Parts: sequence; C-alpha cells; structure tokens
Amino acid sequence: YFCLPADEKLENPKRAHLSSLYCSHYSHSPTLQIISISKIRFNKNWNKKQNKKVNFEAESKETSKRLMEDDDQRKAADLVQELVLRLLSQNPQTPNPDPNSPAFHETHRYAKRILSSRLTPSVVPDATAIAESLKRRLATQGKSSDALAFADLYTKFASKTGPGSVNNK
Repeated sequence: YFCLPADEKLENPKRAHLSSLYCSHYSHSPTLQIISISKIRFNKNWNKKQNKKVNFEAESKETSKRLMEDDDQRKAADLVQELVLRLLSQNPQTPNPDPNSPAFHETHRYAKRILSSRLTPSVVPDATAIAESLKRRLATQGKSSDALAFADLYTKFASKTGPGSVNNK
C-alpha cells in the first residue's frame, strides 16, 4: 500500500499518477488516504532493462478485500454488541447491563452463535401455494394438459432428495 497524508488532495481519486506510480483509490481514514497499487511504471532514467510495467492488481485486490472483510467483521461485532445491550436493557431484571459481566458475555456469545448459524425459514408452504395457483390458472385458461404436466413436474421436483435436490425448497 502507498499512503498519503490526509491533507494531500488527489486530483483524480479513481486513478492517480504519483511519481510514476499508477494507483487506484481504496478508502479514506481520518489520518491517511489508503491507495491500493495496481501498476508501477519505473522512471525513464532507470536502466532500460528495469523500464517495464509490473502488475500487482491481483495482490492488491486480495489485500483490499481482506481489509474490507476485517472492517465489516468489526462493524458486525459492534452491532451485535449494541443489539445485546439494548435487548438486555429492556429486561426488567437487568435495566443497566454491564458489558463486562459474565451474563452479558454469555448472551453475546449466544447471539453470535444464532446469527452465524445461517438459519433460514422454509419456503415449502409458499412454493406449494404458488404451484397450486399456477396449476389452477393453467386449468382455467383451458390448458389442462399443461396444468397436468406442470403438476407432475412439480411433484417430482418437490419429492426429490439427496444429490441434485434443492435444499430448503
């Protein structure tokens, strides 16, 4: 990463030419502008063999992605902590919860466990209702053979389990 002091302005933040460095803008912090390097072009007064372009695009994208993921995880953890504090403060038994108490840590750990479990509601009742609606619509439009074919295909789809099945239909 190539960092500039925050008071230095970039004329084109999307792509800046900085003493032969070609950079693309990544993000701002209060004290630094962080720039991820996409290409480096050596100065012309260097040896001719070294006058070439080096591409660091893949490496900088991975590093940028990691930084963004770390920042997202920190923000998510802060939001979960705030949620737990608000929920516990609504409980008459703990009107002023202490974030350092064992009860808070246990509740916080449980909240993270629930949120990271990727629980999803089943859509089977909705899918069945939609299939019935489609079948009825085809039948009322005089396409009874299409309605029967659709009903047969949906039944096969809904009953399929194992490899190739749609989990949590």
